[in-house]
Amino acid sequence: MVDRIVRQGLIKVTVPPDDRRRISLELSEQGTTIVRHAHDATLVKISETLNICSEEELEQVHQALNILRPLFRRGDEGR
Repeated sequence: MVDRIVRQGLIKVTVPPDDRRRISLELSEQGTTIVRHAHDATLVKISETLNICSEEELEQVHQALNILRPLFRRGDEGR
């Protein structure tokens, strides 16, 4: 999978000269553009979906996010 996206020019691979056992992967400019477009499209879709929700549904979404928020924060602690 990594080889394919390297060939597509979406990520750049760097091998440090002092430790050739390691590699560093970084989004290329093209990869960054694709990620930004995907992020923007996701925000638009979320906004469109929430705009058609009733007040009761929005309250349920709000309550669910309040439950999920600490779970996601806990997941970030391992990074």
